[in-house]
Formats: sequence, structure tokens, C-alpha cells
Amino acid sequence: MQQIERLSFTETLEVVIANINARQYKFSDNEKTIDKAIVTGIAVSTEALGKSFNNNDLLSNVELKKCFLNLATPKNELPFKNFPLELLMNNNNVFTFIKPTEIDLRKSFVEIPNCQNLVLPAAPNNRLAIVFTITYLEKADAVKLGYIEEA
Repeated sequence: MQQIERLSFTETLEVVIANINARQYKFSDNEKTIDKAIVTGIAVSTEALGKSFNNNDLLSNVELKKCFLNLATPKNELPFKNFPLELLMNNNNVFTFIKPTEIDLRKSFVEIPNCQNLVLPAAPNNRLAIVFTITYLEKADAVKLGYIEEA
């Protein structure tokens, strides 16, 4: 029997690739909207989306399949380490629901092992992006629902 998840809140975020000499690409430092939030699900947008909400070209589906997602907790633990983005792309349910976990997106990142093969778009943008949508609960709601214990 399939479990039905209710979406409490969603947030769409992007990881920007502006330097192909790096291996790790972080979420924006400005991700305070969901600071201290309990992430319950995640989806990755494919190149069919066209552009990110900041008008960056999206990483191709071929390159997305070579990337790994690392989600960190506020204590720098990695409960989701080297999770292949390909698994998120092949999900018929759109969202991949995870164990409700407090995630610090400012410490989380995407790893691209062969980033030297990427070709950045021409000026003026010169950047690629990976777009994620996450579902989350506020910490107080997660405690009420019994997903986590009150700290």
C-alpha cells in the first residue's frame, strides 16, 4: 500500500555552478527561509524546466545523473551522503520522501566528480544551476506529529 504524504510547505532552491574547477557546489548562503526546518521530501528539476528562477541555464540531464546530493544536519552530520541525483530523476512520484530530518542547507552541497567536463554558457550569465524543490515541516509541527523529539 502506498503511503500518502501531505505537503506542509515547499521551497524551490538552486545550486549555482559558476566555477568548473570546484567539485562541491553549495546551496545559497541565503537559505534562511527553511532554517531549522524538518525536511520531509526532495525533488530535482530536469532540463525540461528550461531555466532556473534566477534565469540560469540548467545542468543537462546527462550531467545531472553524474551528481551526488549531500544533506547535512546543523551538527555537520551527513544523514544523506552521496545520494545519486539520478535516483531523484527516476522517481514517478515527483518527490522522494525521506525520514523527517533537520537539515541545514547552508552546510549541504552537490558533488560533481567530473565537473571539468562541464561547459558554462556564454556571457552574460556564465552559470549553470541545479534546481531542487523540498518539502518541509516547521520544527514545532514535526514535534507535534511525533517525527522528532523536542530538544
